[in-house]
Amino acid sequence: MEAEPLTPIQRRLAAKYPDSPPGIASHFLHALADREPCPYVLHARVSSLSQGYRKNLPPQVSVVRDAALERGFRLIEVVEEEGPGWRTEWGFDRYLLERSIAMAREHNGIVLFESTDRAIRPYGYNGRINPGQQPTKFEFELLMQLTDGVPLVTVYDPDMDWREVKSRQTRRGQEGKNARGGRPVKTQPGDKKRRRGLLEPRARRLHELGYSKADLAAMLGIPESTLRNWIREWRN
Repeated sequence: MEAEPLTPIQRRLAAKYPDSPPGIASHFLHALADREPCPYVLHARVSSLSQGYRKNLPPQVSVVRDAALERGFRLIEVVEEEGPGWRTEWGFDRYLLERSIAMAREHNGIVLFESTDRAIRPYGYNGRINPGQQPTKFEFELLMQLTDGVPLVTVYDPDMDWREVKSRQTRRGQEGKNARGGRPVKTQPGDKKRRRGLLEPRARRLHELGYSKADLAAMLGIPESTLRNWIREWRN
């Protein structure tokens, strides 16, 4: 039986990243509890435009700001990023992270995240297929090259187990939206059209770069059935 062809992400992984052992986050990132008060740039990130559309960023910002305020850190600016936590030349250069690092350097400060996974994800991460996948040592080293000595700091311990991080993120998301599970909030007239306006241009660009429907669904939080309909329209 012939092996299944590699997806675009798998091909890029094989070409871009050599074999590398799992990275230990605390060898590269710092815990907020271990730092002396200083200026900081608050960097919040969600992995897709759909999460930004669902207003997942404000609760994350609140957690980080409250933790920093309690310890006497001084806020420089809040930077909100919508996109994968990995850096590539195929459409996801993390220019907003570079901006946060530049501002922190200018003020002799730090860049502060909620958790390690807000700062970096392993290349090709898919929360449905491999939720526990962690960045390799090589990927952390690439991130350090980007920082050029500016400390990256997390509110939660950098080595916190991913399940505990996920649990805390779920709780803060519910609390930030005054929710406790149960029935979802009803959509408003025009929500579907606005969401498509946000997501479709990026989906089309990535599709033209060779990403599969499965890849796009994981990156953007869009059902594959919706993507099939969009692609059919683009071809007409």
